Amino acid sequence: MTLEQGRNAERGPSIYIADVSKGWDTVSQTELFIKALRKMPFYRASLLYSGFDADGIGKSWHSAEDPGVIYCTDEHNLTLEHADNPFQYALAYKNPAIGVYDPDKMEPLPSRNEFAHTMKDPSALIAIVRLKF
Repeated sequence: MTLEQGRNAERGPSIYIADVSKGWDTVSQTELFIKALRKMPFYRASLLYSGFDADGIGKSWHSAEDPGVIYCTDEHNLTLEHADNPFQYALAYKNPAIGVYDPDKMEPLPSRNEFAHTMKDPSALIAIVRLKF
């Protein structure tokens, strides 16, 4: 894990690197990611996570299909093998990354589904973790 960019109001959230290159499959890579995540200075158990394409950093922080909506989930879902797993979702992209959100600054949208949220405050996105393979 290396800090790529410091937090700055003009530059956005801090960007970190999680090296998962020693994993031999998605399960072991997920375990390496969680281990690295728990060592990062912003970490706390209640955070929310959303997988996305790192090529979009600085362009958009929401779903392309649902403008203003961010599909994110808690740490527990990082370990599950299903479509709602942010780590596995990120792997669909050439440059995978995980957005890390402060749940106190997010508004759930239960009318859409259990993972849909909007940001109450732009500072809700506290970090971006790029995956290194």
